[in-house]
Amino acid sequence: MKLYYLACPYYHKDPKIMSKRVSTVTRACGYLMKSGFYCFSPITQNHQIRKQCKIESGWKIWEKYDSTLLEHCDELIVLMLEGWKESKGVKAEIELAKKLKMPIRYFYKDF
Repeated sequence: MKLYYLACPYYHKDPKIMSKRVSTVTRACGYLMKSGFYCFSPITQNHQIRKQCKIESGWKIWEKYDSTLLEHCDELIVLMLEGWKESKGVKAEIELAKKLKMPIRYFYKDF
């Protein structure tokens, strides 16, 4: 089975938008898993860890961690939430996937 890395924008100056993004990507990951995609969402996994352990957010903090995980996946799925084109993290994940010659899927569903 393939392992899919689910990328989407995370950081926003408005905590409510960040929370909505976490909820949406988590539902998207569940939807993909129910559809037969073994999916990993770094935001779903790390949001609570970040909050409870008081770790800062931002691509500079999470770049090495997320990049290492992406390198172990077979495909990148980009969840096209508002802000995905501007997200530093999503841009970097797309570039790394291209560098690795990894297939990239762009996904949108209204959750």
